[in-house]
Amino acid sequence: MEYNDDDISDEEYEPTESELEVSSEESSDECSEDDSGSMKIVFRDTFFQQDPNHPVFALHQKALTFAVFKQLLASCNKLDVLNMSLFSSNSTIPDIVLIPGCHTAFSDITVFNFFQKGIYGDAERAKIICFLNILGYSSRNISKIGIIVDTEIEETYISNLINVQEDLKYLTIKYAQGRTNLQSFLESIPQTLVYLELYAVKLSDCSFNALFECKNLEEIKLVRCRFICHKLDQEQVSESEGLKLRKIFWKENVYNHYKYFVSLIRGANKTLKEVVLCLPANRVRDVTDTNEILNALAKFCPNIKLFAILDVYSYYTQLVKVFESYPWENLTSLTLGSEHSYSVPYIAIDRLAPYLPASLRKLRIACAVSEQDLKTFFDKCQAPIEELSIPNLNQIFTNRHLRIIRDYIKEKRTLKQFDFEFSHNQVISYELWKEIKEMVDTRTHHLFDPFYYPPCDLF
Repeated sequence: MEYNDDDISDEEYEPTESELEVSSEESSDECSEDDSGSMKIVFRDTFFQQDPNHPVFALHQKALTFAVFKQLLASCNKLDVLNMSLFSSNSTIPDIVLIPGCHTAFSDITVFNFFQKGIYGDAERAKIICFLNILGYSSRNISKIGIIVDTEIEETYISNLINVQEDLKYLTIKYAQGRTNLQSFLESIPQTLVYLELYAVKLSDCSFNALFECKNLEEIKLVRCRFICHKLDQEQVSESEGLKLRKIFWKENVYNHYKYFVSLIRGANKTLKEVVLCLPANRVRDVTDTNEILNALAKFCPNIKLFAILDVYSYYTQLVKVFESYPWENLTSLTLGSEHSYSVPYIAIDRLAPYLPASLRKLRIACAVSEQDLKTFFDKCQAPIEELSIPNLNQIFTNRHLRIIRDYIKEKRTLKQFDFEFSHNQVISYELWKEIKEMVDTRTHHLFDPFYYPPCDLF
C-alpha cells in the first residue's frame, strides 16, 4: 500500500472494508477494561510479527493507524498504558496528536514505553519530538517511563516529558547505537524516582549532583555511560546524605570520576545491600580509582549482602585488604569474576579464605583458580557455604578440581547446591560428576550471572 502524507489528510481518509475488519479485530481482541475502569489498548505489529510481549501501536502505515486510533478512542475514552514501537526507515509516523480526543485519552497514562528503531530524517524526528511534548503536556501522572531509541533526540524534549511528572518512580533510557548527548535532563529530575537505568548516556557533573538529591532512589543501573567530568577535589563534589539506595549496578562506564561514586556510596551508607561492579582496568589510574571505591564500600556500607566484582585479578590485593580490615558481617553472596572469559591469570583465592564472614552462603567462582589454591581455600574457609557456582566456560576446571569439591562436600556437609557448566564432551569424568549429583542438588544450565545485562536491542 503506497501512501503520501501530502496527498490525503486524516479528515479525508476513509478506511477500506478490509482495513476496518482488521481494526475491528484488533480493538475487540486487545481493548479491555480492568477492575479500576481504566482502559488498556494493544495494537500489535502484524507486518513484522514482533514478539507479543513487545506491543503496541506499531506505526507502519499512517492511514491504517489513523483508522484504528479513531475507532479505539471512540470506544475507550482514556488509556492507562501506552507502549509505542516504531520500526524501519520506511515507516511513516502518523500525526496521532491531531486525532480528536487524543489529549483526553493521554491524560490518565501511568506507564509509557517508547521503542524506536530506524526512524531517520528531520521530519520523522520532529514528529517524535512533537508527540513527546504533547504527551508531557497532557499527562502528569506517569509513574513508569521506558525509552529506547537509536536516533538522536535532544535531551530538552525528553526533559519536557520527564520533569513535569509528579509521581515518576521508574525511568529507563537506552541509546542503542552509541552514546547520546543527553546531559541536562537529570539536572531537574523528579525526586520521587526510585529506579533509574541508563544505557550509553552522557552524564555531566550536574547530573550526579541531581542524583544526590533523589532521596527516594533505591536502585541505579548505569551501563556504558560516559561521564563528562573535570579534575576536581572531593570538596567540589556535593555531599549526599540520607539516600535510600539499596542496589548499584555499574558496568563498562568510561571516564567516570571515582569521587562521585564515593559520594554516592557515602550517602547510601547502611541502606546499600547489593553492589555489582564491572569497572575498567586499562590504566593504572583505573586500578587506583577502583581501590578507592572498594575502600569506601567497606568503610561506609557495612550491611552489603550481595557483592560481585568483574576482573577481580586487577583489584585482588586490595579486595583481600578490604575483607581483612572491614569484614562485611551481613554478606551472603560473593561473586569473583574475570574479564578474560574466566581464563588465566589465576586468582590466589586461598588468600581470601580466612577473612570471609560467617554469614556467607553463596559463592560464585567465575575466574581461573589453580587446584592447590582451591584446596587451600576450602581448608581455610570457615564460612558455611551452601551454594557454590562455577561457570566453566573455557573448560579450565579439571577432575582434580571436582574431587576437591567432592571432598569438601563430604567433610564440611554444608554445601546443598552445586552449579557447574558440565557437558559430556568435556574432560570431566561423568562418574565423578554423577557422584557429586547424588550428594547435592546440581544445575548445569542457565546459571545466575550477576554481571549479565541484556543486549540493548528489543527489536
